[in-house]
Amino acid sequence: MGNNPVLFSLLGNTLANFENDTEVLQILSKLMRSEDKFLIEVAATKDLNHQALQDAVNEYDNSKSFKEFVTSSLLQHTDLDIDLNSVFFESSIEKPDKAILLKAIYRNTTGNPDKVMLLDRSIINFAEQDTIRLYLTRKYTRSGIDKVISQSKLSIIDRLNTLSEPDNSSRFGMDLILLGSKSTVRDDEKNSSLANSVWNH
Repeated sequence: MGNNPVLFSLLGNTLANFENDTEVLQILSKLMRSEDKFLIEVAATKDLNHQALQDAVNEYDNSKSFKEFVTSSLLQHTDLDIDLNSVFFESSIEKPDKAILLKAIYRNTTGNPDKVMLLDRSIINFAEQDTIRLYLTRKYTRSGIDKVISQSKLSIIDRLNTLSEPDNSSRFGMDLILLGSKSTVRDDEKNSSLANSVWNH
């Protein structure tokens, strides 16, 4: 592609699934040249109160298809007899105002300890009421995702936030954000960047 600008993208709230989301975006930003752009899409929330936490849990808990999605890894990698009623969702506030952090877990609700066989035929003990974390995701506040972006040395060029639409009465929505390199990066830093090393080889 030579010197042509590249539009990178990370859509479908994928960024929210990483444990260290800020670190991931920082790494990806280093692969960008000054003329490249980055499009990210994240789930958004207006509120971080108790009701918002409960509504976020209910959104996932009421979806059979989502429960089937998060337990697919157990079906593929273990011999567990999956019970969708054993899938639970926990929500909490991440940092003072960053996001609603949601975890999907599978709990042993059989009343007895269980033995679970993995793909390599090794056996692990799955104690009663013990849990396996299946999935991690977030719903970001506007200030929360903006801070993640700023800490990644990226700047916002444009955005479309469905929470800002006049007819949107929901507390949840999506934030589609177009990013570019921060103009404060010095020329010598750009010339010695990881991006230029990658593109030049």
